[in-house]
Formats: sequence, C-alpha cells, structure tokens
Amino acid sequence: MNPSIQRMRSLQTQRGFTLIEIIVVVVILGLIAAIALSRFIDIKDDANDSVIAAVKGALQTGFKFAEAKWVLAGSPPGNAVDIVIDGVTVRFRQGHVHSIRTTNIAPPGTPNRNRQSTRLWYYFLQPNPGNIDNASMETGWFMLGNNCAGTRTRCWEYRVKGTRYGRIVYTIDTGSMVLTP
Repeated sequence: MNPSIQRMRSLQTQRGFTLIEIIVVVVILGLIAAIALSRFIDIKDDANDSVIAAVKGALQTGFKFAEAKWVLAGSPPGNAVDIVIDGVTVRFRQGHVHSIRTTNIAPPGTPNRNRQSTRLWYYFLQPNPGNIDNASMETGWFMLGNNCAGTRTRCWEYRVKGTRYGRIVYTIDTGSMVLTP
C-alpha cells in the first residue's frame, strides 16, 4: 500500500480525546490551581509577617540608638532621666526608653497623640510605616494605650481587616521588645 494513503487513513481514524482523557486533564489542572492558590495565601501571610518584623526591627534599632545616647551621656542616675536627642526630649527609666516628652512628635489630628506610645511610634519610625488608628476596621497599625500587656508596657498592633494579626510589645523596665500573635 502506498505510504501516503496509509497516512491519510490514520488521520481519518483519529477523532479527538476521549471523555476519560478530558476528565483526567481537568482534575490535574484543578490540583495545580489548588496548590497555586494555597501558595498565594501563604505569600500574603508571609508579607504581613515581614511588615511586622520590619517595624519591630526599626523600633528596636531606634530604642537601642537612644539607649546608646544615654550611655554616652554618662548613664545619668535616677529613676526618671530626660536626655535631649536631636531636639527631642526622651525620658529614660533604669536605662531604658520610657517615653517621649516632646509633645509635637505625632502629626496633628492623630488619635491619642498625647499618649506615650504614639509619640514613641512617630519618633522612632521615620518615615513611619503608616498612620496609626484607634478604631480602624481596615488593614494597618492600631495603637493601644499604655500598659496594654501588663504594667509599664507599650503596644502596637497590626490588623488585617480589623482583626489583630500581630502585636509588638515593649516592656519599659527591661527594654525588651517581643512580637506576639
């Protein structure tokens, strides 16, 4: 038989995919989509974790810088010691940052702008990672009052759609800063 005729016959007998082949392909595509979606959700969580960790790192750096200035000033004794750093009065207790005494640190109209936590936020995070709020149901930073996680603490929460995602807690007496869920 002529090879070209044989080739034409084989092309005529091929009609397409069977139903089983199509189902298998759809199932495989569904599995790939499910895996990709779960990885995308993990990426969003990783991004939120990174935001909180970066802000915590920036706050720690600022606090350590201020504490170094306190040491360079001769580690003045006393329970409450004020040191002026770049025109801003910073209060120390037992060698750790306690509060910012200069009142015009936070932008006008900032909720709780007279609270120590708010002033610390705006002083040590320049430029700041976003405005802080008290009643936001959006995604972003939320300012808690003083002594929010025990005595002599300052707290900042990161919220996603109004729900707490993570919290940075600074303990004045020890100078420690921890990240809690």
